[in-house]
Amino acid sequence: MPSLAKRGMYLATLALIVGAIVAETVAKNHAARGMMTLARASGGRGDMEAAKATASGEVRASGVWTCVGLGLAALALGSWAASSFRGEAGPWAIPALLFASYAFWLMLLV
Repeated sequence: MPSLAKRGMYLATLALIVGAIVAETVAKNHAARGMMTLARASGGRGDMEAAKATASGEVRASGVWTCVGLGLAALALGSWAASSFRGEAGPWAIPALLFASYAFWLMLLV
């Protein structure tokens, strides 16, 4: 088994795609908090204007985190391609499974 120093791009791929999954999880958390804020306010337990402002901020944060996740996934795809071209050792199924998990998580609605 090659040393870790010779598999830098492969390890970067794993770290970047895990980061993309985490960023998408944070984005979904922000989106859910925005929806819950609006739901509470529409139930008559709060000021609707303040709730809309808070929910708008959460939606913006969700969009930013989704973009961060997409950027990390794109970088991971590039480093995976670079790793393949360099001939670095490592099971190809692990990044493929992580990319599939990210794609599923990206398409899942809150």
